[in-house]
Amino acid sequence: MSLSFLWAQSDPKATNIMNTSKQKFGALKDISSSFKYSLENKNLKEGNLSRTGTIKMKGKKYRISFSEQEVICDAINIWVIMKSEKEVNISQYDPEESLSIDRLYKIYETETKARFDKDEIIGGNTYNKISLFALNKSTDYSRVELWVNKKNSFIERAAIFQKNGAIIRYELTNLKTDAGIPDTEFVFSKASWPGYEVIDLR
Repeated sequence: MSLSFLWAQSDPKATNIMNTSKQKFGALKDISSSFKYSLENKNLKEGNLSRTGTIKMKGKKYRISFSEQEVICDAINIWVIMKSEKEVNISQYDPEESLSIDRLYKIYETETKARFDKDEIIGGNTYNKISLFALNKSTDYSRVELWVNKKNSFIERAAIFQKNGAIIRYELTNLKTDAGIPDTEFVFSKASWPGYEVIDLR
């Protein structure tokens, strides 16, 4: 048995945790929560970036709302609404660049080796901490760290360590599930944003 084959094998405990999480996530009709995004990169002059807002998800569709920006995705198109510029950019949906939790499960299943690290208590909640190590040298990340809530099996925290030195972090709090979010939440409506310039980049 080759060393490369052994390296590609995931930790059985991590595999069980991730498979259970994916199964429970897949059974949900929709999710909404408070959302925190941060970018750390010591190599950038601009320094670190941090944003808080809300996120709604339904399958591969999502809507992220920040005070200065909204991102809407219907799994076909992505609309980025920049409020200060009163501008909307439309681009084609790329599942490889998606911000959805579904993307994290795809990374786990097809691009990485999973390892269970430890149980960790954060904010009164106990999490299974899982590390995913990239198997393909062509990926723009080296590893992904996930925190899976032991109570509900949801991925509530994630950290993506990119090869350029940047660390992207996501955090979900105040989760609500199966609230019956309509599909119209995931499609841009020009009538809702009067006076905005729409730029089609597809």
